[in-house]
Amino acid sequence: MTNFVAKAGGKIVGFIQLVRHPESHYPYTGYWLFGLMVRVPYRGMGIGRELSMKVIEKADEEGAPELKLLVNEKNKAAISLYRQLKFEPVSIPGLEEQLDREYSETGSRRVPMKRVLGEGSR
Repeated sequence: MTNFVAKAGGKIVGFIQLVRHPESHYPYTGYWLFGLMVRVPYRGMGIGRELSMKVIEKADEEGAPELKLLVNEKNKAAISLYRQLKFEPVSIPGLEEQLDREYSETGSRRVPMKRVLGEGSR
């Protein structure tokens, strides 16, 4: 796991993680962008984009073929950001059933998204 933070005035105002899961962690295998958070007063300033790009660049440097994430379907701002960063909604085998169960229990649905990495992906 690699953590990235954004600071303003010596305070942490944003946070994100790059998580690497082995095949044994099915269905959450491979590289994942996880836990993007930007404090409310600092939203809309490009901090989420900068943090996300750090994760994308690090995963790409490490040779990851793709980067995945989960985002709540109601978080339109995050979905818009991820689409701008070339993430697309995908179906991940084994994960859809888990997400369906989660939705039936909580009424909240997370959407899996993926970005292909490698040469020419930026």
